[in-house]
Amino acid sequence: MVRRRYQPVDLANYTLESLVNDIETVRTKLDLDKFVLIGHSIHGTIAFEYARRHPRHVSHLVMIGSPVVFGNPEYEKATADALETASTERKRLQSDNWQYPERFTGLAQDALDYLAMAPKYWFNPRYDARWLWQGMTIQSPLLHHLYATMFANYRMFSPGDSAPVPTFVAAGTYDYVIPLAQWKPFANINGLTLETFGRSGHTPQLEQPAEFDRKLLAWIKNH
Repeated sequence: MVRRRYQPVDLANYTLESLVNDIETVRTKLDLDKFVLIGHSIHGTIAFEYARRHPRHVSHLVMIGSPVVFGNPEYEKATADALETASTERKRLQSDNWQYPERFTGLAQDALDYLAMAPKYWFNPRYDARWLWQGMTIQSPLLHHLYATMFANYRMFSPGDSAPVPTFVAAGTYDYVIPLAQWKPFANINGLTLETFGRSGHTPQLEQPAEFDRKLLAWIKNH
């Protein structure tokens, strides 16, 4: 496998608008009029911002484990409150993992942190996600800019807002990174469907693939 060498990114030009424009560039290059747009985690929130700006091109929006608020006290409280509900064993495993067990060695720091946070990310708190990082090149400065700057004090909806297009939100009951409770105040937003997955954390499309496919396809058929 040939690993792509990424060029440094000028973070001053790396904005939410530039990401939205990148999606629009892909759409025009592929000559798509309307399409289903799917994003996982923060990328689902980026997908929402594209749909907000270009609703006529998005037939359906799917956000999986995506934050509705981020980078502010509201988000910090939601994650802290969610972790308080975790089992004693899950909390112990998380504490132990911050010692970075030997099996985590040989990866970039961001990947190490992700693996160490397995009790927060996965229904199975011992899940080994090393396979997800094999062959990956991580642009750490870009990632940190994305989370710390671009989505600082982010809030998706203002009072009275509706979803710009039919929107499916998938949330795992055991997601302690983007907790389900964060979405519950927004569950009645017009045009939005919130689906929960009781044996999933942050990645229900991987943890409960059959149920995820069933719910998503049924929703698309009905919308």
